[in-house]
Amino acid sequence: MNCCCFKTLFVFLCFQFLFSAPSFAAKLQKHENVSNDSFIFDSNGAINEQQLRSDNLLADESVRGIANGNDIQLSGSGFINLTLTDETLQFEVCKNCRGTSRVCFDTKETYIDEKVKCSGLSSFCKFEAKYEKDNGVNENERIVFADVLVYFLAIQSYCLQPTMHTGLVPLIAGTRFKSCEPKIDGVDKMIKLYVDINALCPIKVKNAKIHAPKVLSTIPPPNSVEDDQSSTASVPVWAIVIMVLGGIAVIIIIGGFG
Repeated sequence: MNCCCFKTLFVFLCFQFLFSAPSFAAKLQKHENVSNDSFIFDSNGAINEQQLRSDNLLADESVRGIANGNDIQLSGSGFINLTLTDETLQFEVCKNCRGTSRVCFDTKETYIDEKVKCSGLSSFCKFEAKYEKDNGVNENERIVFADVLVYFLAIQSYCLQPTMHTGLVPLIAGTRFKSCEPKIDGVDKMIKLYVDINALCPIKVKNAKIHAPKVLSTIPPPNSVEDDQSSTASVPVWAIVIMVLGGIAVIIIIGGFG
């Protein structure tokens, strides 16, 4: 009698496990999926969402490139990548400049003159516009490019649009400043910039747009043979446990009626 009760109880527990197996499998599968994900944790054990963001950012969060017709108006401070539609790096600085702004750009040149070297970025050349005037004398208002002074009275148009290249870059007649050859990458015509823009001295990049990297979609070829082999080889543990317990339960039932 005790043996029969034990068999009945064991069979009941086996079937109870079999009926609960789907939920057990789902939990197990969820655990496996979570463990396969890559998370970055901070010192408190919490997920660091900042580090989970993509590294292929178009720009730092503190810098902005605002489309203005075919040009880009720069603002803020940080790194930004632009596409140069004409494959030339041309800036625009106007007479409304009342501060100091600079744009550092990646260059092909290995030697950069100290006057235009970008501090902290060894492979970047600096374009800087700095407003100056004599105390109380507005007639002597000027913009300084590197060490070259351009007085407002000498600027016939409202804006200056120098194009960056190696050697001396012309501003107005007889006035030039040192610069470098920009490094424009690949078919995307991309230039890497570091900007530090004072709102009182805006700088615009002519014939440019925010660089949007192309995303190539790759569809792997169908391989049904490998899929079948991998699915056969990766039988989940819970399925094996269910088959074993089911077989034991069947043996006990047959033995009990024998």
